[in-house]
Amino acid sequence: MPAIQSRDCPQELYDRLSQCAQEDHRSISQELIVAIEGYLEYRERKKEVERMLDVAMPLPPKPWEPGYRRYRESEWERTETGEVFRWLLCQADAAVLAPSLLYAEAGNAFWKYHKAGLMDKARALEGTAATLDLVDEFVPMSELYEEALAESMRLHQPIYDMFYLVLARRNGAVLYTTDKWLNALCKQEGVEHIRDVRA
Repeated sequence: MPAIQSRDCPQELYDRLSQCAQEDHRSISQELIVAIEGYLEYRERKKEVERMLDVAMPLPPKPWEPGYRRYRESEWERTETGEVFRWLLCQADAAVLAPSLLYAEAGNAFWKYHKAGLMDKARALEGTAATLDLVDEFVPMSELYEEALAESMRLHQPIYDMFYLVLARRNGAVLYTTDKWLNALCKQEGVEHIRDVRA
């Protein structure tokens, strides 16, 4: 079996590794292997997330392509919101959940890009598929709609948003949204939520 030998290991790092080994009832060598495996899995997940996001996020049109003037006028570019979502996906170990409503919402978002002349049909389809691939588990709307409808009437909010709030609350999950009204509702209803990440 191959052997790994490391020299000049910082004392603080060694102490932390030793503490983890004691907590997990492993030898330091066993704990080191587990740590390396975890890091390699994280790197693979990060690469996959970045690949999917690069596909899902449309590239600015070239000066000779349709939609370039509209792009210049709107200053369409990678947003801080998109980078926050990228960071969350790369950092989180938990599964990503979404109501099946996301199929319609993701498709509609890319349809708007296509309608505006900012991407062709193939790229819109590819971007929609890549967006949906970010989700680990879709929950059918049929399992959520009664509670979502009741909450929409109680809170006087569209039922679309309530599908996400109800799903997060049922699973004790953290809801990520840039919608200020939905963030306010999450705070009001005691649902964990993230709008931004500060270093």
